[in-house]
Amino acid sequence: MKATIFVNPVSGGKSVEKKMIHISRFMQQHVGNICKISGIETKSREEFQLVLQEESKGLDVAIIAGGDGTFGDALNYVHQSTPLAYLPLGSGNALEHALRQYKSKKERNNFYSPTQ
Repeated sequence: MKATIFVNPVSGGKSVEKKMIHISRFMQQHVGNICKISGIETKSREEFQLVLQEESKGLDVAIIAGGDGTFGDALNYVHQSTPLAYLPLGSGNALEHALRQYKSKKERNNFYSPTQ
């Protein structure tokens, strides 16, 4: 499987280090080390959008790690034939709640706790 996790470095106000803890945990639990991580080094929204556009071609899945705005950018910039997955790392994550990604607050908190 060819997958990339696209990480918006400025979404949610979390530090890049904290985001990488969550992403590492996600990879261990769900995908192993088969994913490339991209976008974390970008300095502007436009640069992140360009990375989405250029690096999403030919993927089996693009995993979008960020908030609602990041996912909106993915809808507009990820290659149209590439399926999307969502790893909510924003501040509000309205999309996460709308999709009911977690069954309970406890399940969500267990996933996001960087100490586990």
